[in-house]
Parts: sequence; structure tokens; C-alpha cells
Amino acid sequence: GRAMIARLTKRLQSNPSDLQGWVTLGRTRRSLGEYNSAVKAFERALQVAGENSSAELLSDYGETLVFESFGTVSPRAVETFRKALSKNPQDIKSRFYIAASRSQLGDYRGAIALWRGLTADAPPDAPWLESVREQISNAAMKGGIMPMSIEPERAVSSTSGLTGAIAGDVRPDQETVAAVQEMAPSDQ
Repeated sequence: GRAMIARLTKRLQSNPSDLQGWVTLGRTRRSLGEYNSAVKAFERALQVAGENSSAELLSDYGETLVFESFGTVSPRAVETFRKALSKNPQDIKSRFYIAASRSQLGDYRGAIALWRGLTADAPPDAPWLESVREQISNAAMKGGIMPMSIEPERAVSSTSGLTGAIAGDVRPDQETVAAVQEMAPSDQ
């Protein structure tokens, strides 16, 4: 990893708009547990990509923010995952971490709904299914909830209106509507 980082860093000094270089640097630093440096590399990648940032790049950045804050899904990370979902409503990582954020805030029902939607949309052999099921049973225990009683929140294919960001046929509740209205117009 070290030699690769040295090569990449040198390459990026002479070519700072090398998107793939920044992404690779971010992923390499993250795999070495250097989360702070990884976050900075992903931020440079997002600057270079601008409006064309992919869902994958956004969710990679969001996940690195989560690692950097020892597993806490910060509001900044949630905002990043929401942006990723506006580009790709199916994005697994983003849906997973938004559910984790709900669980951390004590919204166990909301977390279970989103995680159940994730397992419902998953291919049966997805390697991450087991860990999602574990999250569901933890949240169910904490909230005293029967997971099967909660309607799965599915990914939507169309990004129409407020329901586009996070899935399900459920109408957004007043809280969500209020939160969206409070956002800066550029974030909507």
C-alpha cells in the first residue's frame, strides 16, 4: 500500500484533476485505516467530479466519514448518502448507512423498514445479507419490535418528488417534508 500511495501522490501532484487517482488514493488510505487522509482524498475526488460525482463515489466518501467517526453516521454522512441515492436509488451502501443512522437516533422502526427493504431487493447470495439481518434483529430487540410487522421500505426506480430519495410507497411524513423544506435550495 505504501509504495502505491507514494506513486499516486506523486502522480496527483503533477495531475491534480486525475479523478481515478484520487478515488484510488482514498480507497487505499481507507483500507490502511488512515480515515482522515482517505476523507481528504475523496473530497478532492468529489471536487474534480463536481456535478458528475457518481453514486458509488458519494457512498464511498460517506462510508469513509462513518469510519472516521468510529461508526457514527453523522448528519454530513447522511446528506452524502442521500445525494448518492438521488443518483442511484438502489445504492446498497447508502441505504444501509441511512438505516444505521435511524437506528443510532432511536428510530428502530424506520431503520428496520429500510434494512428489510434492502434484504427484499437483495440477490439471495449477497455477501452482506447476514450482517443486515443481524442489524435488524439488534434494532428489533432495542425497540421491542417484531421485524416482520414492519413494511419493507424498497428502493424506487423513479426519482420523483420527495419519495425519490428514500424508497417505499410510504408518503413522506411531516418531519421529512419539513426537513427537506429547511434544506438549502441547492441540496434539494
